[in-house]
Amino acid sequence: MKDEQIPIRKIANFKVGHVFDISQTNAPIEDLPKIFPNKQFNFQIEEGSKAVHLRKGIKAVAKELNIEIIDMRQSELRVTELGVSKGAFVQGKEGNEIVMNSRNTETQALATTIHELAHAKLHIKGGEFDNMERATKEFQAELTSYIVYKHFGMNTSEKAVPYIATWTQSGENIENKQKAVEGVNKTAKEFIEIMDDVISEEQQLEMKNVQEEKVQPSPLT
Repeated sequence: MKDEQIPIRKIANFKVGHVFDISQTNAPIEDLPKIFPNKQFNFQIEEGSKAVHLRKGIKAVAKELNIEIIDMRQSELRVTELGVSKGAFVQGKEGNEIVMNSRNTETQALATTIHELAHAKLHIKGGEFDNMERATKEFQAELTSYIVYKHFGMNTSEKAVPYIATWTQSGENIENKQKAVEGVNKTAKEFIEIMDDVISEEQQLEMKNVQEEKVQPSPLT
């Protein structure tokens, strides 16, 4: 064998290993260290903005992109467990979908959904940015999410800044920065306009309902 007179074939074998993420335990978010990797976030929403309105705005964006947002437990493309990932834009032969981690907090889900919608808008197969490096794609998606939610009164910088810094090595590893940022600005503007229309309608409807309740005659006693 040492003289290579007898043929040798090496075979690599792998066994199944099981791991879990802290989000799969009952540890409350506030008890986790600030530096804990992959932790969930509870972002603060400024007064005047509502999560329910943001969710409806997100649905309008998804409808515009003709993509469905579903929980990982209902994935039609068999992405039924995301582990530490908060969400994923999945492209398959049977179609595309955005799969969300069912363990996300409400505001984490909001931020992640726009991140994945940005992937769906910018990084579709064959699209303008499809051939860019993964670091640039993650930069675009996270920056889009940050800009959109900054507009609507939810600051995600606690997550967005370290996320972008890690993927891009503090901005050094971004392919064609000008083009990448132009894609972000265009996408964020489009998303904001769609969401603004929906949110404005929801706010006007709420105000109308409140006014109608005020003018309702009191029941006779």
